[in-house]
Amino acid sequence: MKKVLLIWGLLACILTGFVHGQTSVMRTFAETGGSVSTGAQGSISTLSNGDVIVINERYTNFSQKGIQCFRLEKGSLKILHSKAYFNDFTVQNLRCQVKGDSIYLIAQHNNGGVYKILFLVFDADLNLVRSVIHDNSESLYIYSFLADTDGSFRVFGSLSRPDNSIYRFAMSMNTSGNVIWAKIFGKNAAFWGGSVLLPDGTLIASSGNMNVPFSPGIFIALNRNGGLLWTKGFGNQFTHSINSGSIDGNALITRSGNDSSLIYSIRISPNGHYLGQTQGVRMNWPVFSSVLPNKHSVVGSTSFAGNQVFLKISEWDENGILVNNHRIDNIFGYAPTGAIYDACKYASHVDGSGNFYVLGVANRQGFFVLRLKQDLEFDCAYTEKSAEPGPVPEQDNGGSLVVDMPINFIPYLFTGETAGNYKQICSGCGSKIQEVLFDTSLCMLKPELTLSAGNPGAKYLWSDESSGAEIKIQQSGEYWVRISNDCDTLMDTVKVVLHQKPIVKLYADPEVAIPGEDILLSGHPDTFASMHWYYSDSLMANGNQTTWKADKNGRYTWYWEVYDDSSCRTRDSIVLRVSLLDYYFPNAFSPDNNGLNEGWGPVGTGIQEYKIEIYTRWGQLVFRGENQHWDGKYKGVGLMDGQYIYRVELINDDGVRREYKGVITLLN
Repeated sequence: MKKVLLIWGLLACILTGFVHGQTSVMRTFAETGGSVSTGAQGSISTLSNGDVIVINERYTNFSQKGIQCFRLEKGSLKILHSKAYFNDFTVQNLRCQVKGDSIYLIAQHNNGGVYKILFLVFDADLNLVRSVIHDNSESLYIYSFLADTDGSFRVFGSLSRPDNSIYRFAMSMNTSGNVIWAKIFGKNAAFWGGSVLLPDGTLIASSGNMNVPFSPGIFIALNRNGGLLWTKGFGNQFTHSINSGSIDGNALITRSGNDSSLIYSIRISPNGHYLGQTQGVRMNWPVFSSVLPNKHSVVGSTSFAGNQVFLKISEWDENGILVNNHRIDNIFGYAPTGAIYDACKYASHVDGSGNFYVLGVANRQGFFVLRLKQDLEFDCAYTEKSAEPGPVPEQDNGGSLVVDMPINFIPYLFTGETAGNYKQICSGCGSKIQEVLFDTSLCMLKPELTLSAGNPGAKYLWSDESSGAEIKIQQSGEYWVRISNDCDTLMDTVKVVLHQKPIVKLYADPEVAIPGEDILLSGHPDTFASMHWYYSDSLMANGNQTTWKADKNGRYTWYWEVYDDSSCRTRDSIVLRVSLLDYYFPNAFSPDNNGLNEGWGPVGTGIQEYKIEIYTRWGQLVFRGENQHWDGKYKGVGLMDGQYIYRVELINDDGVRREYKGVITLLN
């Protein structure tokens, strides 16, 4: 057997403000080549002494067979032990849990497209203690693997039967891999799902529907014995759901919106009631979510731009407000172009001391481990804004049948060997230079653009001989920058075309019209190729003029879009006022049940709301009302004929509040 070379690279982003003054640490482990390499996904956890456990998929000759296991020292993240276990079939979708010094792993065994569940147990030195595989005919796909306080585990995922029907399943297992109970429910499961285990052992699981991708999906709660507690749907813009955690005994489910990139979390009570949601952030899948001891939910994710892969970590407070939303550029900086699009899988874990770990796995390249303290601050990152998800109405999905699922596990053998060779790489903040300039064509009212070279801590030289991280340009042209640090140098060139948007002015004649009167709308651009009028998102006319009329009072917003020869667009708006204030106060009325003049109050058009007070000549209040006429009575009894004094406070359709006083005559 070849001698194993394990050389590690260290990133220490030295920070201020960390708990106890400690720093964040990142180590990256890259392949040295050969037939054995890291797969596309992994899982991370910690032992009782704080050492970190990493288990990744393992490739042999570009075939995904077996697993790699690493034990990293808790402070330095150096490799203490490493082992690999392999067989003749694909092993993927790993999930691990640690109880004391025993490591429990669940994974999918892919044998010709039929997924079997593997359950593996390791000791603290990564020796394989037990391995079993389920031998049923169903194909099981794992979403989550959670540890209960009673020593058991919960597994949640989807199940495909030989007749191609797809269901969700949940399972309880003991530490030997024996099944305590297994249930199937919710047909047509497909989209990624997740689950939360509450302190009382309640499992709340959720996933989207195969045939309804933007539906509320299915949320189901099972007690510790597998009994159905409730099943519901939440919201109508739901595609994926992932594991989160519990806050104050309530479930926190992280999921995506209708465009799959809007990530946010909803809070659900143990009895299935919606309690609120967080602000959203933009992330590409896949994502992982954790809950810190200070009750902040954290999500790590990848996103792509050109040939770069980013890591995003977002943090919400207990009220769902986004307090941190960081992104580290070029997190897989060591992966060569071409392999970068396989480097997209993260996992996260929070240990008992509140340390937040992120595992990133680059397909056939290597992996990194990033440790952050509870405030999650770190160098080489910048902040992005939040986005707002839509409302999440609580819905009853009509119930979901839950039935027992017979399942059995049998022993299964693995062969052990070295975990592979690793070399030191230039890793961490400012390692590989990220390409940041891209050819740009912009439409602007004031042609001015800031070009930023990014890559914090690097050195810069621009085409105008300036040496800052940014330059401002005000005209089209070709610009370049040379970016360098201790690891890399990049010459980046960009072509910029700046167009000035059309400048427009809008007019309405008359400025205030009465109902039924034609209004002439006119627009005057400094340049144009086409012009379009819109009202309520509907195209109403083309050109620079049009006429329109409204049949009632109000304010009506119209939009005018002007395009020039470069397809630059300016969109402006104008508010049309239609107002007819034609109302009066009668000087007499006769509530004698003949159908005429039965009540007294303002009459006419242009009235929004009003209040009436009626007094006798001696100052006694006999009527007070809002938006209703006086019927000539006091406490239900008709008053005597005569004169009465009125006071009216009225708001007209222009929003003007006025007061009116006078005398009216009551004639019975």
